[in-house]
Amino acid sequence: MTLPADTRGDPPSPRALLTVFIATTEANDILTIQTGILPENIPSLRLHAKAGFRTVGTCRRLGRLHGQWRDVVLLERHSPIVL
Repeated sequence: MTLPADTRGDPPSPRALLTVFIATTEANDILTIQTGILPENIPSLRLHAKAGFRTVGTCRRLGRLHGQWRDVVLLERHSPIVL
């Protein structure tokens, strides 16, 4: 991924990173992207929803974090421009 010139030198915002990521996948004809987010990470879930991701479901005890099994919310986004 290449970030826009105006973001270099400053830490890019999560929104900027996600926007560039989506544009990069669409430029490479990738129809679907998926991500997993911990359920308590409400800001990230909202950010992804605003970017067109939808919740597919919750994967129970998918991974371990700090010695505990954690659920992960699975989200996906289908590009409206990739055919």
